[in-house]
Amino acid sequence: MSLSPSQTRLNRPQMALNPLQTHLNRPQRGLNRIQSDLNRSQAGLNRIQTALNRLQKAVNRAQRSYPLPPHSSFAIEKERKMAKNQTARVRPDVLKADEAAYTALQAIPDYAPANAAFSKTTMTGNFGSYQTAQQAEINAQNTLDAARDAAAKTEWVFHNAMLGVKAQVIAQYGDDSDEAQALGLKKKSERKSPTRKAKAAAK
Repeated sequence: MSLSPSQTRLNRPQMALNPLQTHLNRPQRGLNRIQSDLNRSQAGLNRIQTALNRLQKAVNRAQRSYPLPPHSSFAIEKERKMAKNQTARVRPDVLKADEAAYTALQAIPDYAPANAAFSKTTMTGNFGSYQTAQQAEINAQNTLDAARDAAAKTEWVFHNAMLGVKAQVIAQYGDDSDEAQALGLKKKSERKSPTRKAKAAAK
């Protein structure tokens, strides 16, 4: 059934809009495809993250089951080999670096070593003992210095007094007496008289 001319004229705007609507729908379809691709990519990332989490859990279990030796690091092993004589003092610069590392360790909230010998609790005890021993050494050194000063003072008092005693013995018994000799002095008669050097012949 053919349309009347008036009906045809009324349908023309709608017919013109249909291609335009189709053209406008194309970007939306493109955006939908992009969103679908993004969703698939996100799902892939989620699967990768899940796999990484499982791998990390497996590593943690392995570390707990087979803890590494404390000297597994090459640098730490090298330093341990250098410290063969542990009766010698640790260098001040090394101790300063250790103290800085200990302070930094306190700022790591989830530090959980496989070897309990290096836990925060153990290290806190080690650091406390280290500080106590350092302070005790300082106190002992101060006491030693004071004792050394007191000893030096008494030494000089005793030495000066003995010089006075020797002077008194010489005054009482004479400088050629046996009493003076008994105190370690040489008798005057046993001293060699100084000899004059012969003058060089005049040229």
